This record gives sequence, structure tokens and C-alpha cells, in this order.
Amino acid sequence: MKQIAVDEAAARRFHQEALVINALDSTLEDKFTEDYVQALIAGGINALNVTVPRPEHHFRDAIRDYVKWRRRLSALGDAVRIVRRAGDIGQAKEAGQIAVILGFQNAKAIEDDLALLEVFHRLDVRVVQLTYEYRNYVGNGVGERVDGGLSRFGVVAVQEMNRLGIVVDLSHVGERSSLDAVEASSAPVIVSHTVAKAVRNHFRGVSDDILRAVAARGGCIGVAGLSLFLRDDGVERGSTLADYVDHMEHMIDVAGIDHVGIGFDIGFKRTEADSQRIASTYPEFAVNPPLALRYATEINRADKVPNLTVELLGRGYREDDVRKVLGLNWYRVFSQVWG
Repeated sequence: MKQIAVDEAAARRFHQEALVINALDSTLEDKFTEDYVQALIAGGINALNVTVPRPEHHFRDAIRDYVKWRRRLSALGDAVRIVRRAGDIGQAKEAGQIAVILGFQNAKAIEDDLALLEVFHRLDVRVVQLTYEYRNYVGNGVGERVDGGLSRFGVVAVQEMNRLGIVVDLSHVGERSSLDAVEASSAPVIVSHTVAKAVRNHFRGVSDDILRAVAARGGCIGVAGLSLFLRDDGVERGSTLADYVDHMEHMIDVAGIDHVGIGFDIGFKRTEADSQRIASTYPEFAVNPPLALRYATEINRADKVPNLTVELLGRGYREDDVRKVLGLNWYRVFSQVWG
């Protein structure tokens, strides 16, 4: 879209009034502090999906991770609200709280036992990503050599998530497995954090076929803000907000304005040691920009997120459409799945 002049102060006020939902926040439990809550408030972020267990953890370790997160959130008191239904997000915004969605980035924690989905649902988990990089009992991640699609167990797991009211997340999931999941699901599915392969052909991106399939199921796709994903030369040069919105615009062109949102995948106070731990488990992420270039520069902190609204309005998007991208599209999906 052609750039137009924008009243930046008015755009920032508009942002603060809008409902803003980040479908994937990669801040680690020990970094989710009062300082971070204040940064979220400054950035006008009302709700976010956090990853409770480490993706590589089975059930036993996932429970330990869960306990740590609940203790952390309890220590923050009334500053946060755990989301069980979509209405909790609006109520949290009205009360000046941050709405926290408890999510998984791998179904590995349920092992081969569907009953564990109900256990985690009763523990307020509301989003489950089917795979991380590799194969599990459900299906195949994007890091596998061959994607054979969802297993029989995976198909039933998707149906059980539909029954319970857990959002099916296809981030990191292989192409065939993703399309199988869309077909198996009777509810909208999401890709909480990704980029458009047509813009930057990175293995963590999604094809136009996935964009169309998720949209046809009524779901939503979130754009990630990692330089490695956004640009071919992202490791050397980093990335900008313009790069980020270029991916968003392509997704909007393919999937439609009602099916695209934000899923930054940005971690507060992330350290090189944190990155090295991830790279030791998933070598494909070993090549990463230095921290200063890790994320799109103008949105690399929670308090800078209003810059996205300024950019979208500057590209000529109507206010109603910007509201959809900032949070209303996610809210619609969550309302359909959670009630």
C-alpha cells in the first residue's frame, strides 16, 4: 500500500484504546516480572499467549514447568488474569490487567494419552501447538525430513481439543500435518507465530496453501517478528518494522483481513545463554543474529508495539481493519473455541 501521512499522536491513542492480543509471547517464566507487566501496559498489549512447558518436555517435566508459571503469575497478584474464556480478555482490559493465556508449543507433554488433554484443560491450558520442530505422537514438525501427516492419534487429538475447547495451533507443524489438522478440526485453527514463505522462503514460514486453508476454517495467522524469519539477510542485517508488515500484507492479500493478527515470538530480556540452550536442543536455530538484531527493530520491545499501529495506518489501512489485526481477529477465534 502507498504510504500516507499519519497523526502519530492520534495513532498512538488509537492503539491504546484498541484490543491488542499477542498470540505468542516467548518471554521465559523467570523474566515475566513486574517490569515486564509495566512494559506490556506501556505497549498497549492486553493479552498474550505464553509457553508454559519447554517444547522438549514430556508430561512429568511439563507439570514442573506449569507449577513454576502458576507461582510466577500468582506472585504478580491482580496485575494479571489467567484466561479461561474469551470474555476474560475484555474484562482484564477494563480492569487494567494483563490477560495471560496458558499455552503449549508442543503436544509432547500429553505423550500418548488423550486424557492428559483434559487434565491440562482443567489446569487452564487453552492453546496447544501440535508439534515443535520434530515428530511426536501427533504428527510431524517442520524440522523433519519427511512429513507423513497427522497420525491416527493426532486426528483424534485434534477432535478431542475441539471437544474440550482448546485452540489447535499449527506453528512449527509440517505442511502435510497442518493440512490434515485443518481437515480434522471442526473448529477454527490458528498459526500463532509464523511468516509468509512467499516473502521469505524460510522453513518456519507457511505456504499460501496453509494461509488459505486456515482462513477457510475460520482461523487466524500471527506474524512473527524474528529477523531470521523475516529477511534472507536477517542474520547479518537484522530486520525492520517495514519487513514485518510486508509479511503481514502478503498474508492479508492471501487469507483476508479477517484472518491475520500478531504473534511476535519476542522474549523480554532474552539472553545469549537462553538462545544457546535452545540451539543445543534444536541445531537448526543455531545460526541467529546477535541480540541487537534478533527482532524487527521498531517492535523489538513490548513498549514499542504502538509503532505497528502507526505503520499500518500509514500504509492506508482503515481503523476498523487495524483493530482486527491488533486483536479482534484473535478474539473472534477464541470466542468460537472457548466460549
